[in-house]
Amino acid sequence: MSTEVGNLKDVLIALRQIMRAMENQAKRLARDTGLSTAQLISLQTIDQAGSLSAGELAKALSLSQATVTAITARLVERGLITRVRHAT
Repeated sequence: MSTEVGNLKDVLIALRQIMRAMENQAKRLARDTGLSTAQLISLQTIDQAGSLSAGELAKALSLSQATVTAITARLVERGLITRVRHAT
């Protein structure tokens, strides 16, 4: 096996370990708080910024506006945030 292939294998193994740790942490977070990682990060971003439009929140989180709309809808349902629709 060439050194390049061996290095790639090591990188892929390390990435898989990172992904597994992230998955385990997300499960723990959901169990302990009832929130997904995206919901928690959204709440933290809103808390820091104050008032944000869905588009601004989407940009800050590098998510699509549709995804942010779904996340915020769940947070509104749980009473964790209030959504105010502007006339413009």
